[in-house]
Amino acid sequence: MMATGRGPTSEEFAFRLARVEDAPAVVSVIHRAFAQYDGELAPPSGAMGETPATVTARLATFHRQTEPLIAYYSSGGLLCEVPGEADVEQVTERTIAAADNIRQR
Repeated sequence: MMATGRGPTSEEFAFRLARVEDAPAVVSVIHRAFAQYDGELAPPSGAMGETPATVTARLATFHRQTEPLIAYYSSGGLLCEVPGEADVEQVTERTIAAADNIRQR
C-alpha cells in the first residue's frame, strides 16, 4: 500500500517521476514544505537537513528497489493508494480498510 493522497498533487506526482538529476529541485520543495513547521515538530523533522546528495541517494534507491515493486503489486491487484492527507486516525482507518479489501479478493 502506498499513501499518496487523493490523487497525487502536482508536487506528489513530480516526486514519483523525479530522476536523480532532479535532486536539487526536490530539496527545494522539501525545504519549502517543511519550513512552515520549523520548531513545531516533535521529534524534529530531519527534512530541513536534506541535501542534493541525500535526495540523489534516496531517488536512486527508489528507482532501483521500490519502483519495480509498484508495477509488480499493481499488476497483481495488490496495490492500493491510500489518501494520506488527514489526521493519523483517518489514515490508519483507510489503510486498514484497504488491507481488508485486498484480503477479501
